[in-house]
Amino acid sequence: MATSDHELIRNAISQYSLAIDQKDYENLALGFSEDVVMKFPEPIGVLKGLSAVIEAIEPALVHLKTHHALTTQNVELKDDRKAVATTYCMAMHFGTGTAEGRSVTGWGHYEDTLVKGNFNGKEDWRIVERRVVFHVPHIGDASLLGLT
Repeated sequence: MATSDHELIRNAISQYSLAIDQKDYENLALGFSEDVVMKFPEPIGVLKGLSAVIEAIEPALVHLKTHHALTTQNVELKDDRKAVATTYCMAMHFGTGTAEGRSVTGWGHYEDTLVKGNFNGKEDWRIVERRVVFHVPHIGDASLLGLT
């Protein structure tokens, strides 16, 4: 049975949560294009290219365990090779080591633009642009994320 475009898109979007929470940053390539543009709120700002995303995220999370929960989602196919999606997210961050016992949680959504192409020898979808939007101020110790 062939996997629908909607399911392939959902799988691509899910790769961020899985890779971040499992600290398997190379698996971000299963959801994002090599030339992805990620737009985070300040102080992070715009990151261009998957390697820049990994270089920014990996050290920021080295002393944290994370849990990203994706919820409400809307996927719209623009044509055969382009889609946009909005996905709500709750991201929990738990300190380890000297930060043990501290945590911070954020609520927001991702606005993704995806393209269909041949990736790793099969037709699939990848995110080429992601905008991260926070809905409310983070709850907890935002200094864990460098947000204070």
